[in-house]
Amino acid sequence: IVYDYKQTALLGCVIAGFSDWLDGYIAKNYNQMTVLGGMIDPAADKIMIGCLTVGCGIKGLIPIELATLIIGRDVLLLGASFALRAYERPKDTPFFDTTYSATFEIIPSNLSKINTVLQFGLVAATLTSWGMEVPLSIDVGNGNVIEILVPLQYLTGITTVGSLVGYLDGSAIKRLSEKNIGQGKKEHDIKNHQ
Repeated sequence: IVYDYKQTALLGCVIAGFSDWLDGYIAKNYNQMTVLGGMIDPAADKIMIGCLTVGCGIKGLIPIELATLIIGRDVLLLGASFALRAYERPKDTPFFDTTYSATFEIIPSNLSKINTVLQFGLVAATLTSWGMEVPLSIDVGNGNVIEILVPLQYLTGITTVGSLVGYLDGSAIKRLSEKNIGQGKKEHDIKNHQ
């Protein structure tokens, strides 16, 4: 994006979006969902959206305020989830090995899912307009032009703030076990002692 490889950026966005959808489809429909996958998949989504957002922000394709909001929300949520994991993980368990030591799971709200779709849609529409050199506006006559990206930018900003509030109130946290006692730990200990 920054070096003006317009078609490459657009193709990369399409491939990344499709592979993300395919990964989710396979996980849900072939019983391949795991706690770790539930943590990694949203992180990968956010890294991809973050990189695209930074590139679009640097090029001036989306307002820098919106780019800062999107990136800031994700950094805040990632930091908060790491802090909660550090606070609650059972003693002597690896930080990223959540097979038996997870005490919580993050369950995205419907608003958060809509926000992710809008963020993907915004960067895809922005890259399409930029990469294909097609203005995303409608001439309604009398010199009046309606910009399609501007309402999408506002809607994305509003859902970004709304989903942040939804995460910070704790409603997205699903308890798997008590603090310092990982889910499956008792069963794991019983199997190891047999």
